[in-house]
Amino acid sequence: MDSLKQRIVDYVAANQPVKRADLIVVIGISGKGLDREIAALRGLEMIFSMAGFGYFTSKASYQEWIQGAGANYLKDRAIKGGYRSVEARRQSENSYPARIMSVLSDGSKLGASQIAEAMGATYRSISSVISVMVNAGELKFEGQKGHRVYSLANPKKKAGRRADSVNVICQECRNSPAMKRVLMVWGRVGV
Repeated sequence: MDSLKQRIVDYVAANQPVKRADLIVVIGISGKGLDREIAALRGLEMIFSMAGFGYFTSKASYQEWIQGAGANYLKDRAIKGGYRSVEARRQSENSYPARIMSVLSDGSKLGASQIAEAMGATYRSISSVISVMVNAGELKFEGQKGHRVYSLANPKKKAGRRADSVNVICQECRNSPAMKRVLMVWGRVGV
């Protein structure tokens, strides 16, 4: 084994897990050169890599790390991910579309300037958002341009109501004489 491979193995043994970018800087080698050396060391079973974590000297050292320090690392990473998720949700709830939906959620019909005032925003900042929401079918409007009032396109549906089927093929099949005979056998339709 040459000195470059030995330096890689020694550094990984002292600092595992080691990320690829860190090895490139510490060893002073190009990315492609490091990949060649790592491939050779993997063939000799002197390096073990685990995606997302980095390089280890062996699978046993990876297993040891995952039971000890790695477990704490994963726990911290999960907690940070949870905080980021909550922060992203908080930001999405504070987005203009969400705030517009909130203002109109009581079923009221308001003009764009009234919506902006209720949100504490400017008309200019929400007018394009309202246009996008109208085009997406989230809002509907009444009146001419300049005098439009907006409301939610789909107010909350009452529980227990079932939409009528628009599947014509299914209705035709169900109403066919053959299907009626089948349903009569199973007791679903009267004689």
